[in-house]
Amino acid sequence: MVNFGDGKFIINDRVYFDKVIESTELMLQLTDGISPYFGFGWSTGFDREKGFSISGDIGFYYAINFDIEFSANCTKYVSQLKCARAKRNAKKEELNLKSDKKLSYLPMIGIGFSYKF
Repeated sequence: MVNFGDGKFIINDRVYFDKVIESTELMLQLTDGISPYFGFGWSTGFDREKGFSISGDIGFYYAINFDIEFSANCTKYVSQLKCARAKRNAKKEELNLKSDKKLSYLPMIGIGFSYKF
């Protein structure tokens, strides 16, 4: 699914204009199970007895178990037939997303601030 910001949506290799599709929704949720994390981190303040310190982390999760939901919402001016076709293509796009292995890699960046008393 691609939205160019110019009133066009491409869903399952078909172009829809904003006269047909009002919006799309995508939800990716990690489910039960273990997802390994690979990353590099750093921290200041290990040797300090008190004061502020900053820590950071950059890496990625390898999501083993996740769920994806994708849907398209039609405008109120479109016919039922065109809306049904768009919704069918959105479900096909959801199946394509579920089989896309690139979505298994989720980048992560973390920054932390702490204070020791």
